Amino acid sequence: MNKKNSIWLLVAVWTLVSCGTVKSTREKPAVALAQSSLTPEQQRKYDYFFLEAMRLKEKKDYASAFGLLQHCLDIHPNAASALYEVSQYYMFLHQVPQGQEALEKAVANAPDNYWYSQGLASLYQQQNELDKAVTLLEQMVVRFPAKQDPLFNLLDLYGRQEKYDEVISTLNRLEKRMGKNEQLSMEKFRIYLQMKDDKKAFQEIESLVQEYPMDMRYQVILGDVYLQNGKKQEAYDVYQKVLAAEPDNPMAIFSMASYYKQTGQEELYQQQLDTLLLNKKVTPDTKVGVMRQMIVENEQADKDSTQIIALFDRIMKQEQDDPQIPMLYAQYLLSKNMEAESVPVLEQVVDLDPTNKAARMMLIGAAAQFGIFGAYMIALEIGFDPMQAAAIGIIGGADGPTAIFLSSKLAPNLMGAIAVSAYSYMALVPVIQPPVMRLLTTKKERLIRMKAPRAVSHTEKVMFPIIGLLLTCFLVPSGLPLLGMLFFGNLLKESGVTRRLAETARGPLIDTITILLGLTVGASTQASEFLTWDSIKIFILGALSFFIATASGVIFVKIFNLVLKKENKINPLIGNAGVSAVPDSARISQVVGLEYDPTNYLLMHAMGPNVAGVIGSAVAAGILLGFLV
Repeated sequence: MNKKNSIWLLVAVWTLVSCGTVKSTREKPAVALAQSSLTPEQQRKYDYFFLEAMRLKEKKDYASAFGLLQHCLDIHPNAASALYEVSQYYMFLHQVPQGQEALEKAVANAPDNYWYSQGLASLYQQQNELDKAVTLLEQMVVRFPAKQDPLFNLLDLYGRQEKYDEVISTLNRLEKRMGKNEQLSMEKFRIYLQMKDDKKAFQEIESLVQEYPMDMRYQVILGDVYLQNGKKQEAYDVYQKVLAAEPDNPMAIFSMASYYKQTGQEELYQQQLDTLLLNKKVTPDTKVGVMRQMIVENEQADKDSTQIIALFDRIMKQEQDDPQIPMLYAQYLLSKNMEAESVPVLEQVVDLDPTNKAARMMLIGAAAQFGIFGAYMIALEIGFDPMQAAAIGIIGGADGPTAIFLSSKLAPNLMGAIAVSAYSYMALVPVIQPPVMRLLTTKKERLIRMKAPRAVSHTEKVMFPIIGLLLTCFLVPSGLPLLGMLFFGNLLKESGVTRRLAETARGPLIDTITILLGLTVGASTQASEFLTWDSIKIFILGALSFFIATASGVIFVKIFNLVLKKENKINPLIGNAGVSAVPDSARISQVVGLEYDPTNYLLMHAMGPNVAGVIGSAVAAGILLGFLV
């Protein structure tokens, strides 16, 4: 029963109770354990009333259903099914004593019904009647030998009561049913330590190893337990034994690294980590797990990021055939606001696992440009002339240089306000976009997993900027100052023969241009031009354009998914990435996606529409410039 139904139930039953039409079960005499014998006529009436009550319950006519259940109890006061249903109604009314009384009667009259007993045990725990809960659960252990939940519930209750002997006894009962396993042995080990019985604690782990002598995992666990409890030599001996049998065992290698760290052997610690992370026989999943643990430990110790980055750099020097490590590295760099450093890593991710939906990603990027034209039309409506409206609308493209270029051509007097607005909202992308993305998507849509992208050949990478440049020249020549440099820089990088020029363009040149842009915009922005009502309107329109751009990208994906096969569906959370704030928009897709599925990495998929958004905003600027100038 959902929340809405529950609310209606509360209202209906409260109305009946207040009107005095509902008989209280408290007025019934004490119920005997034996079931009453019914005549065939009574049984027929009972069955009719009960089935009709269930039908009305399904139709959400709770008041009538409750009344019929009372008729059932008039006929058969010991009927467990009717008592159980009545108990649930009282619970919804928060009339716990009446509900508990009815549920106890249901269990008394149907002791073999597991779910009635389970519900009563849970109620006892909620009411903090732990002794009653323990008594009932112990009875359930006997009545339902195939069910493990009562034993696990007892384990929790005995632990809360600090009855450690009973905890051990319960664990032994579970072990008898389930066999010896890591979970139970580790729990017994923990309890024995709390009881200050170190001897039995270590015996428990040792018995696990004896039970599974060929499973090196348990050997490593034993070593880890020794190490955690100060038995360093014993831990060392166990690790060496495992490594002698399995030199590439990743658990043992990592545990050996932990040993060196705890014993202050920093050089050996680094060597051991390198042995693990640079070993091609170790799976990418294991390496990612180790690196995540290293990151967590580094953050908890509040250390700087240089050690983690250095470790990643050593791994990245190896030839990578799996995108997981580069992806984790890129995510880490982005979390440290090292966007420039993350770009080549993201490029490597795309190289290893490129999108096979290039056309779709381009369309998603284009869809997000609705923010530009939406803001343009609104600006016209509130009194700006076409040139000013076009310069304002380009804020929605989330491309600072494009906004500055277009405003300098169309509305130089507004360039300062437009530039400040564009860069301000680009910085606020993590604040603006997530609420829109959550509002327009369902939980099911957010969990969509996309196909692994196809590999892109070197020839395709080289041809893309050449073809893109030619198409720009013929179709949108006014956008050539924007797209021309983008494609030229891409060609420098992908050609592989102009590395020095590519590095200069990516680093010193772009930094110099950024400084000059900032100085130029700042020098041209006078108070008389900036501090006006028009500037306030521009800021408002800038926010609207970002909202429209984000919403249009997400909605476009949702519409696109209607015509796609199930296996080809696109996660609509990447629709926001069409806003060309690279790589922030793509990062938001990743961050929001991980909130709902920690293993669904959307970043590499989102980078497609993110780059497409850059091209789309430049094309939009070129179109506006071509029509208005």
